[in-house]
Amino acid sequence: MWRQRAVTSRPRSCFRSRTKKSLGLGVEQAAYLGKGSRRKGPAGLSLPRGGALGHCLTLNMKRICVWLAPALTLCAALFPSLATLSYAAAAESGQAAAASDLAPELRVTDKFLLAIPKGGFGKDYLFTASIIPQAHAATSTGLAAKIVRFELFPDGVDMYESTKGLVVTEDLPARRLLATFAIVRQDRDEVVVDFNRGMRRVFTQAWTSGGGLDMAERDRVLEVPEGRVFEMRQQEGRLIIRQSVQARNRQGDQNLEQRFEVRYFLSPYKQGACEAKEPSVADARYTKYFETEGKIEPVTGRVSARIARFDIRQPIVFHYSANTPSNYVEAVTEGILYWNRAFGKEVVQAKKAPEGVTAPDAKLNII
Repeated sequence: MWRQRAVTSRPRSCFRSRTKKSLGLGVEQAAYLGKGSRRKGPAGLSLPRGGALGHCLTLNMKRICVWLAPALTLCAALFPSLATLSYAAAAESGQAAAASDLAPELRVTDKFLLAIPKGGFGKDYLFTASIIPQAHAATSTGLAAKIVRFELFPDGVDMYESTKGLVVTEDLPARRLLATFAIVRQDRDEVVVDFNRGMRRVFTQAWTSGGGLDMAERDRVLEVPEGRVFEMRQQEGRLIIRQSVQARNRQGDQNLEQRFEVRYFLSPYKQGACEAKEPSVADARYTKYFETEGKIEPVTGRVSARIARFDIRQPIVFHYSANTPSNYVEAVTEGILYWNRAFGKEVVQAKKAPEGVTAPDAKLNII
């Protein structure tokens, strides 16, 4: 068990987790990354060991964990919202982006095509995803998010990952190509592309991180010989894309093609307002934090991470599934609200999810 220490200094609106295990909190409020060992999933995915339950309760909640186990077995496992899974870049930033620097929203056209405003080229978007197996229990695994930019060429639109924190110097040009999309049409205002034809690989790095930087894991992919975007919609500034894929893992059985749904979320990237803080080496003996993925510092090449923190200026709401058995609702609700004892005030709220809403959801944290 990890010893806990009082927080002596912190921004008024930000809370730093002081335990080895913690809740991933927030809807557009926080960046959360789990710390701990991992195991390999059925498609060669790197999954957090112990499942979702291992990420949702502190060690001090051992009794609650045992009490809620039957309920959590019958309910959907805990899935932080995609805003929560987002790369932790929001937690690392110290200044909010100026409105003029914010990329315009992407939009849907002709039901299944992606429209990119001309003003969006060269600007940052947040690209997050979850992968959902289409056999047994169709529950998702959150994948590591990326900050991306679109660039227009005569024969297509390229999507590049930001190299910030991935290279030691910007004096040597670097371009990290993720995908190329065929242009369907364009006019003076926007370019329409076929996302389905261009997205032919799934980056499988899991959303959990322990402060390190593993470039091989970051670039690991599944091939997608066949895929079909069957839903594309906009929701409160985000573009949600659902793609059904056949996926092949060249590292394992090359003759095996597994079926997944990959759910993508694209939104203009805006840095968070909380000041970033690096974990103290001196305190490491007594405290452990959830940390962002490590980044390469310019010039020195040192890899450093930041503490993943929760912005509690707005209530943090967890929704339990609408189909939760009535005799378990009280136990699930009390387990969620138990966290308010640690805060000393109401910070976490528990609500029933709308009918038909399942994880992963772009907006809601779902149990």
